[in-house]
Amino acid sequence: MDMILTGRPVSAQEALQFGLANRVVPKGQALAEATKIAKQLLTFPQECMNVDRANCYYSVYNATSFQDALRNEFENGVKVITTESVKGAANFSSGAGRHGVFETAKF
Repeated sequence: MDMILTGRPVSAQEALQFGLANRVVPKGQALAEATKIAKQLLTFPQECMNVDRANCYYSVYNATSFQDALRNEFENGVKVITTESVKGAANFSSGAGRHGVFETAKF
């Protein structure tokens, strides 16, 4: 409410505390960190990520109920499971993705 009423600037640390930012990096490192994150995201299963993103938006902006959001999540999730899960399971069984390490994953 404070930010809405006063319009005051918010520091990076305060934005992090409020949940407005996901991370804080040293000054001058934002582009490098954003590029690093983008490259990491490119290694993940794209259809799955796109469906997850669409489901989040649907749940927030279009779902008429919790049940509607769950139905949408299920219907879209089934499509991804049939297209990406076998490849993802094979990657995981070969060690990719374990303990948060995705460098060797091939989606």
